[in-house]
Amino acid sequence: MHKTSLKYIYLAALLGSIFFNTQAFAAACATGPAPTVGCEINSVDTTYNMEGDITPDPNINGISYSIDADNNILNLIGNIAVSGDFGSGIVLTDSDFNKSTITGNITTAGEQGWGIHFESGSNSNTTIIKGNIDTQGLNSYGIFLERGDSNTINVTGNITTTERGSDGIQIGTIASVNTLNTINVTGNITTITNGSMGIYMINSESNTINLAGNISTTGIVSHGIFFDRNTGPNTTNLT
Repeated sequence: MHKTSLKYIYLAALLGSIFFNTQAFAAACATGPAPTVGCEINSVDTTYNMEGDITPDPNINGISYSIDADNNILNLIGNIAVSGDFGSGIVLTDSDFNKSTITGNITTAGEQGWGIHFESGSNSNTTIIKGNIDTQGLNSYGIFLERGDSNTINVTGNITTTERGSDGIQIGTIASVNTLNTINVTGNITTITNGSMGIYMINSESNTINLAGNISTTGIVSHGIFFDRNTGPNTTNLT
């Protein structure tokens, strides 16, 4: 009972603070040199090829897909490093059928700074990360499928989280159900502090996680794999 209740404390803090997220967005993305300040994709059926590192001001996402930004292709060669609360590496908000390929590392340094974040019903997207994901803030997951179905995420690199309540991969929340997602990780998942799971699922069904690597957790109430309530059937393959 203690294990689950402590995790819910972290989740309750997360859900409560989402409503106070005043996170700003950067300018529109465009093919060419990557804008260091970050950018937003708000189009449909468009291809973006960008090169260079993205290091926006605090509280701003690296790359954001806005509502109804569908059927786009993004290719970025460069690292994404964001800071400040609510600043995530790449965020998809109610956007579908997009393909994103990032050849570089994603680093976040603020509270609820997620490496990859799918929210508000983002479905049938493919996201490929050829690099490491490192989060350093409270409640900051490497991959957070908050709300979305039939998505594919491929990571060739390690996922590391260093603060409390920060899972390597989280699918679902207390308030949302996620199905038919596939996450493939070739690398290790490491969490360092309390209440941080390597892989955590809640309200999730028919998802698949394939991990070619190790899971390491060192904090209290931190498990390699934890399936919470209303979860299953899901598939987890470790090699």
